[in-house]
Amino acid sequence: STKFQALAGQFNAQRPPNSCAALANAYGQFLSGYVGTISKLQVALVSGDIGAAMGLQGEQSQITSSGIEADNQLGQVYSHYGVPKAFDIKPDGASSSVLGM
Repeated sequence: STKFQALAGQFNAQRPPNSCAALANAYGQFLSGYVGTISKLQVALVSGDIGAAMGLQGEQSQITSSGIEADNQLGQVYSHYGVPKAFDIKPDGASSSVLGM
């Protein structure tokens, strides 16, 4: 989880251009939620608390919502510059779950 926290710290240390501020904010929320949940999952698994690990499934919907919002903001940036959207941020399919469930 230290690597995830370092990544989030590096992301938050950057100041985005004005045209990307809403995207950076939305992606920051997505990244923060993802990192927070991964950290909690790590603690639960290391301590053998399967109940706590399973309880984190409820956080998945918030992470998904944040990812969708970040993806929407990404689409607006692409649209603003008249460039076709090349990738998605939003989670999709089974791989979207932080918990793999």
